[in-house]
Amino acid sequence: MNNILQKRILELTYQNNLLREEIEKIKKNLNEVSREKREELEAELWHEDHWDFPNRGYRQAPYMHDRGSHGPRPSRDFAAENKEWHGANVRPLIDSHGLGEHADKLDEHGVPHAQHLEAVSQHPQFGAYVKALKVAHEKGFADSKARSRTGKGSRYHVEAFGKIKPLLRRS
Repeated sequence: MNNILQKRILELTYQNNLLREEIEKIKKNLNEVSREKREELEAELWHEDHWDFPNRGYRQAPYMHDRGSHGPRPSRDFAAENKEWHGANVRPLIDSHGLGEHADKLDEHGVPHAQHLEAVSQHPQFGAYVKALKVAHEKGFADSKARSRTGKGSRYHVEAFGKIKPLLRRS
């Protein structure tokens, strides 16, 4: 009986070693395939990082390049755009609803900071302000969606919706 158990243990140990070797081979093969796939993907995506991406790397007329008129696209300053939108849309709402004294307690979306929420929500015009703020952000989202090349709206307004929704339930 003891010999049978010892033989079975040896067989299982041998099988275990074979399985470990097989696992190592598979891991090595997977790393090689992953590296090849990664290099292939990098080659495909290189054009997306290239400044001439919309043309997918096709060379334009030589005179265009000679003039030096092409170069990297200027990056947009979203923080400045959001600040400008806030000044044009949220600031008038704050003033029209008489929340000017609480303006320093509001964040960049026009929503009260958590520590000031109780004090600001006591204002008699707070409910109307929140509803008007929601409408303003919906309009801003629709405008940003219409102007976007991708057809997506601004995350600035999406973040605002997340903050406004609980306020609507309160008011």
